Amino acid sequence: MTSATAPKLSSDAPPQPRLKRALFVGSDPARFDRMRQLMIDPASWEAALASDTRSAIEMLNGAAPIDVVVTDASLKRTESDTLLAETRERHPRVACVSFAQGSDTSHLSASSTHVVSLASDPKVLRTLLDKTFNLHQALTDDTVRLLVGRLDKLPSVPQTYRALMEAAARPDISIAAVGAIVERDPAMSLKVLQMVNSAFFGLSRRITSIQHAVSYLGLELIKGLALTAHVFTAFEGSKVKNFSIDRFQSYSLRVARIAQKMVSDREQANMAFTAAILHDIGKLALAMRAPDDYTRITDRFVQGGEALEVVERDIIGTSHAEVGAYLLFMWGIPFQIVESVAFHHRPNECVGPSEVLTAVHVADALVGIVTAGEPEHRIDLAYLESVGALDRLPHWRRIVEDECRMARPVTGRGSSGSIRPTGRPTRPG
Repeated sequence: MTSATAPKLSSDAPPQPRLKRALFVGSDPARFDRMRQLMIDPASWEAALASDTRSAIEMLNGAAPIDVVVTDASLKRTESDTLLAETRERHPRVACVSFAQGSDTSHLSASSTHVVSLASDPKVLRTLLDKTFNLHQALTDDTVRLLVGRLDKLPSVPQTYRALMEAAARPDISIAAVGAIVERDPAMSLKVLQMVNSAFFGLSRRITSIQHAVSYLGLELIKGLALTAHVFTAFEGSKVKNFSIDRFQSYSLRVARIAQKMVSDREQANMAFTAAILHDIGKLALAMRAPDDYTRITDRFVQGGEALEVVERDIIGTSHAEVGAYLLFMWGIPFQIVESVAFHHRPNECVGPSEVLTAVHVADALVGIVTAGEPEHRIDLAYLESVGALDRLPHWRRIVEDECRMARPVTGRGSSGSIRPTGRPTRPG
């Protein structure tokens, strides 16, 4: 009698992907249970709890992998800062999220990738872990980190911007106090006023002082302009083939102004302005700090019919979008801005809808289409349909057409003014 033999399992069967793991750090088990119920999809995530910073660090150093650290409002600011600094230094592939009690985020660490309130829309909370994990994976890719690491003398985050971030968290901050923060840096003050009064900002009257600018524009826009002024000032004076800092700045301001008009909510509109004005910062970094690579990229781009991103990935292994987003991420810039910069050419790779990203993607693409005759497929119609925004495209196009009729033409993509052999203007990026 022959005994039955169990069938052999094929060694070629693909391994089942492990569940991603979120480490919640806080002293209140009830809040942990609430966050887990709101955020965790048991099909793809599992949750662990650490009641204090020491326990969290031990778990990070343990055998079980951690993908996202979530710090809670029950942690003191000093504890949260210590944990997030440790995570960034020793576990750079682990993303960080900070939660607030209610809608107050003033006590939370600026070191986290994403700062959010438990009072947020439940739909936002349900996609939060996936969005954070997705962005962090894109930014901590070895190619991106190594490339940014070898770029020469990239500017650090300006102290003025950090001071403005802290000021924004104080509900009683005055216009005079905000103006005084910017005025401590004369070079930044001059650059902010120059941008505010440029034709691309489109104000109906001239702004003559930082105090006036704060009063007229509000703190959020001043924060964005201060950050942008720092970036532009840091790179001024360099001479790079196929690159004009003036054209780059003009193009960035135009896209920012258009993106802001595409968003109805004021806070999100201001966020879109800042994200749009910084969306090509990676191109700026490459031009100023890796000029040989930048020249090779632009020479090949203007001579052939390839998309810029294809050329960039072939030559440097990544694109200006990831380079810029990584720099902003290391500065602790708000999540939505970093996300929008990272995915502004490939919005379909973003997890969940983002009104800010949508505005930046469409504004950037439409300016190229309207002013430089670029192909219509630069707009990701499938993405717009997936986020329910496709029907708004004709209105957005009219905004761009009206803006571009009123302003002087952009030669190329705002960054170079290079011309294809056919004579048609193009804009690298």
